[in-house]
Amino acid sequence: MGSSARMDNKKSNILNSLNLDQALRMAKRKSDEGFTNESKIICENILEKFPQNNRARKLLKLLYAGITQKTTQTIEPSKDQLDAIIAIYNGGKLQETAHQAELLLQQFPNSIILYNIQGAANSGLKKFEVAINSFKKALKINPNYAEAHKNLGATLKESGDLDAALESYERALKIKPDYAEVYYNIGNIYKDKRETNEAIKNYKLALKIKPNYAEAYNNIGTIHEENDDWVEAISSFETAIKIRSNFYEAYNNLGNACLAKGDLEAASYNLHLAIEIKPDYADAHSNLGNILREQGQFNKAIESYKKALKLEPRHFKAYNNLGVSLKKNGSLDEAIESYKQALKIKPDYEEALCNIGNAFKNKMDLDGALQSYQKALRVNPYHAQAYNNIGVVFKEKGEFAPAIESYEKALKIKPNYADAYNNLGVILMESGELETAIKNLKRAVNIRPAFAEAHNNLAAAQLLNEDLISA
Repeated sequence: MGSSARMDNKKSNILNSLNLDQALRMAKRKSDEGFTNESKIICENILEKFPQNNRARKLLKLLYAGITQKTTQTIEPSKDQLDAIIAIYNGGKLQETAHQAELLLQQFPNSIILYNIQGAANSGLKKFEVAINSFKKALKINPNYAEAHKNLGATLKESGDLDAALESYERALKIKPDYAEVYYNIGNIYKDKRETNEAIKNYKLALKIKPNYAEAYNNIGTIHEENDDWVEAISSFETAIKIRSNFYEAYNNLGNACLAKGDLEAASYNLHLAIEIKPDYADAHSNLGNILREQGQFNKAIESYKKALKLEPRHFKAYNNLGVSLKKNGSLDEAIESYKQALKIKPDYEEALCNIGNAFKNKMDLDGALQSYQKALRVNPYHAQAYNNIGVVFKEKGEFAPAIESYEKALKIKPNYADAYNNLGVILMESGELETAIKNLKRAVNIRPAFAEAHNNLAAAQLLNEDLISA
């Protein structure tokens, strides 16, 4: 109560020593200098005596919104100037955008919009430190600029600082709780951190605000795809496409999901649609190669991968897929070189580490294969395929117990892993545990109905079991 009394006394004294114009100038100066509480007191004192004074009312409103008078001066470029620089940015001319922003900031050194645009351009140019500095300048001028918090978060994510990115996104949400794009971006961070439940939760929060958010449906689909939940994955991708008919990434992902499900016709159809929309889409050309490979058309598959690499020379997935087709085509040494190219571009590429391990296994270099699989697990301790492949190596060595343990670890990580169920079924069949073998082989064919090898193994296990019962 004493504090309030002192404040009231201070307020009552302001206009005793200053006239109205002097008081307004003092309020503005205090605001400019960052003394917002003192500026508020002066404005409140003015409005007690002059309730209709627009200058005091406007300044007080801005102060309570967290915006200083300094930010409300004529500090932004004209609409034409802003439209021009935004058009340059939207045209993909990031270097020119950054340069024009720098020139305009010489005229408008307190423009939060220009700092935001400058930051976005430099972020796109991968100049992360410069971009972060620009966003921070915008936020120093106006800490309640939600878009700058969002863009800062996106840049921090791109630079690899996921925790700091989350903090920036949370600040943006405190200012703007219905910011769908921020929930979407938070979902992407949790997706990268492999916290899929949190990722889906945030994508759904984005969809609650923005029901036609096609990108959110697409990313939910990719999570279901990674979990081998093809029905949910396909449904999510199809919803994304219904919302945005030219969404070539969703067509590509839908094609992959159909391929994994064994529907090659639907997979090919959707990948061709992705290429029709975007002919230079390297991912779709690479994935089309996967379909051709599944159809046994290895030479055509190799052509697709090479086309993808021509479009995008550092497409590590295309190098990896090219290696798989070369291996299937009998060119094992060329396959290994292709995997090495993938790993040269992305040393922690788990799939290429597994595939080069497979190639070593084919050359009967079991120790080399095991080392490659273990490298994949160091990159990602939850890599189900690596555990499955380690199980195959132990089986080749005749060490059934660690092989079974590895298959079970793979299945604990990926409960719908048809290959691991098949491999576990085979080793159990060879160990004489026919009923358990049949159970696992049935799981494999239920998950992937077109899995010919698992069907054959199931038939063999059932025949052996019938013979055993008959005997």
